[in-house]
Amino acid sequence: MRNVIYISGITSTGKTTTATALSQKMGVPFCSVDAVNHAVANEVGFDDPKRFVFPEYWRDYPTYELKVKHYRKALEGFKGDFILEGFDLGFEEDRRAVREAIGEHWMTFFYLDPSFSDWCDFTFRKTGCLPSWNVYAHYRRYFEPPEHYYPVSLPGSIVVDRQAYQKEGFTDEKFRRLKLNPEGKAILDLGCNDGWIGRYCLDAGAKRVVGIDHNWRYLEEARKKGVETRLLKLDELHLLNGRFDMVLCLATLQHLDNPEKAVLEMARLAEMLVLEIPVWKGQKEKGWLKREGYTYSFPSEPLVLGWLEKAFGRVERVGESVSPDDSFRLIFKAYNG
Repeated sequence: MRNVIYISGITSTGKTTTATALSQKMGVPFCSVDAVNHAVANEVGFDDPKRFVFPEYWRDYPTYELKVKHYRKALEGFKGDFILEGFDLGFEEDRRAVREAIGEHWMTFFYLDPSFSDWCDFTFRKTGCLPSWNVYAHYRRYFEPPEHYYPVSLPGSIVVDRQAYQKEGFTDEKFRRLKLNPEGKAILDLGCNDGWIGRYCLDAGAKRVVGIDHNWRYLEEARKKGVETRLLKLDELHLLNGRFDMVLCLATLQHLDNPEKAVLEMARLAEMLVLEIPVWKGQKEKGWLKREGYTYSFPSEPLVLGWLEKAFGRVERVGESVSPDDSFRLIFKAYNG
């Protein structure tokens, strides 16, 4: 099944710029759908195509059949994966017309949703004019969200990886070494990648798994495995609310600028933590080193224990993990209280 990326949002949010950047990075074409509704408006004799996208203007016209017709015409040359961008994609009728025009596909939907101040900055740079709050609110109220979508505050924050999913090759053996008991638990998986651990936990009886990652392509793979997803950087855990029985942080903490703060946030979110982290064997004292050839840092075991004891209180070292590289990884469990 082909993948189609939808990029929607109100005017002056960077839809075309974002689509262009993703197209270049991913090597897939993109199409702007603005011309589709313009063509429909022209066919029914509507004199202002820009206003025609709003439901109150096209409700008296036989628009749906015409939309399908013009979407088919606009998209007939796209045979594989591609990107769609346009304000019109914020309407369920247009998304339905796309589905009818091209058939079944996997949809990744980004809604560019900047704050009012950021939107004013975008608009001023584009038009030289400062719009009002009423205009901002007027556009936003039309958005009809699909079942699953990613709201994006700043277009440049969308992370693209050329690999659609993690290649690390996780196994039953690794799952056993983590010594998890997910049955009946709500689990938060930080840096979930393609959702491998979430799928294991759901199969073992977890009632719910929520995966966090800053790479939406990993999250798409996780969703296919039945994992709920949130597009969020792990340095932004303070933005996350809710309470979980267990939080998993597997080979992820070493990538963060402030791991100690992140561990404190984990203690706020869950009763217990399962942590897998590469450590530097040569460090007997508290320390944090970078190893040549790696893009992340290696803490010492005493440093990690200090973070966990401060945030959770009770800490248990479970053992070593199964690692596909030559890093030395340890597994810890930490409990509140």
